[in-house]
Amino acid sequence: MTTIVEDCKINMYIFSKWGRNMMKFKKIMCLFFAMIFILSTLVIPVSAKEEKTSVRNRKLVSVVFDDSGSMGNEKWEYTSYAMQCFAAMLNKEDTLDITYMSSYDKGSFSVDTANRATSVKQIREHAQSGGTPVQAIDAAFKTLQNNNDKNVNTQYWLIVITDGQMSGDEPAEDKINRIAETKMPNGTKPQIVYMTICDVNNSFTPSFLKSNIKCERVLTADAVVNAISGIACDISGRYAVAEEDITFVDDKTVKVRADVPLTYLGVLSQRSNATVSQIAGSEGQLLNIESDVHVELPNKYSQSMTDEDKGALRGNVSLFNADSGNIAPDTYTITFTEKISKEDLVIMFEPAFELRIEVFNNDTVVEDLSTLMVDQTVDIKASIYEIGTNNKILPSMLPSGIVEQISLSEDGNIILGESDLLLEDVVLKDAEIEVTASVEIPGFFTIHDTIRFLPESVKISDMTASVYYDGSERRKNKDDIEDAENVVYIAELDTNETGVKFTLFIDGKPVDKTTAMSLKDSFVKGLKLDFNNYKVFVCDDGGIVVAPTSTKTPTLIYWLFHRGDSTIEADFGGKTASDTICFKAGLKDILPDILGLLIFLYLIYWIFGKSHFKQRGTIKMFSANRTYGEYVQDYGKTKNINWLAASGLLNFIGPFGMKKKVGNFYVRAQKGGYELIGVNGKYVSTGITYPSATAGINACQQNTCRFTSSVYVHDGVKYYKISISQ
Repeated sequence: MTTIVEDCKINMYIFSKWGRNMMKFKKIMCLFFAMIFILSTLVIPVSAKEEKTSVRNRKLVSVVFDDSGSMGNEKWEYTSYAMQCFAAMLNKEDTLDITYMSSYDKGSFSVDTANRATSVKQIREHAQSGGTPVQAIDAAFKTLQNNNDKNVNTQYWLIVITDGQMSGDEPAEDKINRIAETKMPNGTKPQIVYMTICDVNNSFTPSFLKSNIKCERVLTADAVVNAISGIACDISGRYAVAEEDITFVDDKTVKVRADVPLTYLGVLSQRSNATVSQIAGSEGQLLNIESDVHVELPNKYSQSMTDEDKGALRGNVSLFNADSGNIAPDTYTITFTEKISKEDLVIMFEPAFELRIEVFNNDTVVEDLSTLMVDQTVDIKASIYEIGTNNKILPSMLPSGIVEQISLSEDGNIILGESDLLLEDVVLKDAEIEVTASVEIPGFFTIHDTIRFLPESVKISDMTASVYYDGSERRKNKDDIEDAENVVYIAELDTNETGVKFTLFIDGKPVDKTTAMSLKDSFVKGLKLDFNNYKVFVCDDGGIVVAPTSTKTPTLIYWLFHRGDSTIEADFGGKTASDTICFKAGLKDILPDILGLLIFLYLIYWIFGKSHFKQRGTIKMFSANRTYGEYVQDYGKTKNINWLAASGLLNFIGPFGMKKKVGNFYVRAQKGGYELIGVNGKYVSTGITYPSATAGINACQQNTCRFTSSVYVHDGVKYYKISISQ
């Protein structure tokens, strides 16, 4: 598959084989393809509000044709021949109107798509000659406006082709600028192509700045080809099959493979009277011929051309489609009535691709865009489908390098734009909404879709509120009386749907479920509640329910803040309504939380309120059995201590800090030091160095004594030195 520009190059290469005398024919053919592509229908859907399948997009084209005397000789021949091919390749949904400058006041000539052969003959036989009045533009544009097509995807085109300065009531530049700002019946602005031919001194080529006006100044026939080909690249709908993809079975039969579904298969045969007798698929199924039109040079200025040129510029244009639906992917055999050469044959495919924009509300496609409401939140997505079906085109069927774009505008101002085909969480405003999407498919063309809608501002006539009971089991009190239906059990919030049901009325009638769904997003913004976690859902009868839901808050904490009655109030559309639910929890619901809270509080107290050994260290115990002598370490008596060291459960839950058992005593951490426990009746000193040095020291009358780092104890049998090293 090739791009349009590549197609033009391929055709130019093919035609160059005919020799130098065929250069004029090459120019005509490129011009012809450009004109075909300008008119060929883009595969764009109509975003119908009530139909899922879309109708192919139409192109409405109005051409201002300069038939003045200065368009004589080859310029006229080329342009007339190209217009014939242009008309021959029309799709039946399209329109083409030609306004000749010499007779603009007599109305436009409309190409009859039901009788293309007659229309093409009329174009070929036109031979008027006159001036270049600017009023012809007004006449052609009025003809375009009279096509009262309201489909937002219909494209309106105004094409002006002239080789001289126009005369009249105002400059052509001012007139075109004004027309470019005019809205067509479907709300879009027209696309305008203004082409001047052979304006060597640039004396009558206008200058335009508007994005929907393309101005081309061309000085040669080749330049005309390049200019129109560039325009064709933007709006083409068909592409020529590459020469290497066409297989000749014999001199009257060729085969070609279509890898994607097609709407049309076009065949152009040149330099001969060969026409297509039939096109058959691999199973013998025949395609339907929609049109078969003969094209040739006009006779106005043909005396300036050689007989060889005249013979070359003749041929046949055929369009084929399926009897029903689209042309399926397949290998097709094309049979001609006469011999045909590869250089004389062009086969064109028109893929059955369309882009559809869909609006989603809560993951459901909104079928009727008129039901969308102001402040409603929606997702907008575009997808590629096969024309007229609900079959999505798989990414594997498309080439790589696709460029996607989607944008949303409000009252003509672009608000959102993404480089893919998805707009999420769009809040609709009170403005005209237009969404445009495009997909540029390398080797094919660019397809588009546009939707436009005006969200409704709902006027609520009334709103009521009542308790909505979800049917869950009710508890009983000591008198065996069940709780009321408005009771919400805090411990069962994860499954709760009991809440307050609001019914909205429009013109005195309650809204249905579809309308309520479209209003839900706006409704939520006016809720007033004293709790944060809730859900909103719509009942089958259109009622909107607001119900509290589960939270990570413990049942006890939730009960402390929300026990008893709680009002759920809604303010929407200038109306207010409310009702009350009752939060309730039993002792069995909150007891685990109470126990957990007590444990938590004690841990806080134990960590921060009780004394501890502040750092890692050891307790060493020394003892001596002799009356005199140094203390010696009694083996196995060294104790390690840690910040959380404790001797047992009572120490952990007790109120007096942390302690460690040492021999027959306990050492406990205290603020500013330590305390020895179990010394009542013992001799204790922090300064003695020998066991016999108990003179003057009275036995302890208390069970505890304080020390900072070491202490000496005499229990009547042994002497101990307890030393704490940090």
